[in-house]
Amino acid sequence: MASSAIAFQQANCSAERTSKSFNLGQLKTSLSTAFKPFLKKIQQVPLRIDLPSSIKNTSVSIVDAFVDLVFEFVDQPVLPSQANFAPVDEIGEAVKISIIEGKIPDSFPEGVYIRNGPNPLFGGFKSTLSIFGRSSHIWVEGEGMLHALYFTKEDGDGNWTISYRNKHVETETFELEKRRNKPSFIPTVEGDSPAILSAYFFNWTAPGTGELVVVGADAKRPFLVLGVISADGKELIHKVDLKFNRCSLCHENGITENYNVIIDWGLSIDINRVVKGGPLMRYDKEGCARIGVMPRYGNADSIRWFKVKANCTFHIFNCFEDGDEVIVRGCRALQSIIPGPDFGLNKFEWFSKGFENRNSTDKTEGSSAKTAEFFTHAYEWRLNIKNGDVVERSLTGDEFSMDFPMINEQFTGYRNKYGYSQLVDSTASSTSGMAKYGGIAKLYFDEPDIHAFTGRYDEVVRVEYHMFPKATFCSGAAFVPKGGGLEDDGWIITYVHHEDTNISQVYIIDTKNLSSEPIAKLTLPQRVPYGFHGAFIPSH
Repeated sequence: MASSAIAFQQANCSAERTSKSFNLGQLKTSLSTAFKPFLKKIQQVPLRIDLPSSIKNTSVSIVDAFVDLVFEFVDQPVLPSQANFAPVDEIGEAVKISIIEGKIPDSFPEGVYIRNGPNPLFGGFKSTLSIFGRSSHIWVEGEGMLHALYFTKEDGDGNWTISYRNKHVETETFELEKRRNKPSFIPTVEGDSPAILSAYFFNWTAPGTGELVVVGADAKRPFLVLGVISADGKELIHKVDLKFNRCSLCHENGITENYNVIIDWGLSIDINRVVKGGPLMRYDKEGCARIGVMPRYGNADSIRWFKVKANCTFHIFNCFEDGDEVIVRGCRALQSIIPGPDFGLNKFEWFSKGFENRNSTDKTEGSSAKTAEFFTHAYEWRLNIKNGDVVERSLTGDEFSMDFPMINEQFTGYRNKYGYSQLVDSTASSTSGMAKYGGIAKLYFDEPDIHAFTGRYDEVVRVEYHMFPKATFCSGAAFVPKGGGLEDDGWIITYVHHEDTNISQVYIIDTKNLSSEPIAKLTLPQRVPYGFHGAFIPSH
């Protein structure tokens, strides 16, 4: 405990000084020295420690008092172009949708369309100022909120009852902050390393079978664990430590009929790095880039690893088997959008440059940012299980960046002909320094594109576009299949927001006529902030 005492003695002395006299560099060195002997023990401590309630309550009160004394929570500035990233309040009981343009077809299924996203309490994303330095939320943090649209068909007459509701995800940390009615958790990703390290001490609360394959990551060993959940959702029937030597942030994994597909890129969490004065989360462009293929109920030793070109891929269209090959299709970029630039660099400039179109040649003199590194292509990896060969190619060109892919989920793990994705509006994203999606793409994987001028086949695939009006952007798009139809017979449903009128709607787009006007536009009773992933869950 002596080393911990040294760190707290420095904190108490520094609390009486002004910020100008505080030596952050000295604290970094002291914290690193103080915490190093205990780092391995810290990583082995369980996330939950059962203590007698009296001791626990007293400890929490002491920590709360210390946080209130030392940490100042301040709002992060928001540009006008970032207004729809700001949070909203819960609307309460479900509100019936009364303004509908167009007609929802009789063949559209009853069900609920849900989209998730960040919705921080207390006005928006926060930064903290303290004797330990500064730390800030990044744009994917904050309390979560679900936005839901319920579709119910009235008997016999072809009319629909549609209602909207939003609600925070009521996690333990959410409930705690609601009770305290103030920000209570220090940002843990971006900031000075002593501030990030202190947050970990003061944030105490911690195909065919229907089976669900999940991957969990942790900052301590085991770093990555794969599990298989039974089709009825009641039992974890297989669990295995993948024996990674670091915490790789694998955002999405894939499956085929017989295999699990594990994505391992250069984005990682490392507590050792924080103790040494570096960031908790970092993307290493020259680091690991590999894809693992593992039998469904295999173990770490059964994984066949394929080294691929360095990249960052968060989202996958689909994976399937083709003879001796496993095909993986995803959305590939050269840089990770999270956590952001190294702390201290111009954050807005870094994101703005990264979102620029691939054709942009503008280079700001002295800039640390690189142009168009977030530009995302639909991409394919062909992994030969028999001989270990890898063949890679871009499926789309440089006209549009695209992400948040989706398919008809009935084809998950099987060969599919069509995919869909949200189109990045590179100009709007660069202007705001935040990702904005100005359209929907339909990819025809089995059809090569025909060059508009030469009439010859390109190496990329055919793509059809649905573009939204100016200053209108979407999030959480999902494919809704038509019962008994072909693979691409269905609809895209998506939340959209019109920035010029501050009105949010839901669009329903016929995927057989993707470039045509939406067949229905549903006006929502309040603004819906931009978010992440959407899903349509049928009632039957």
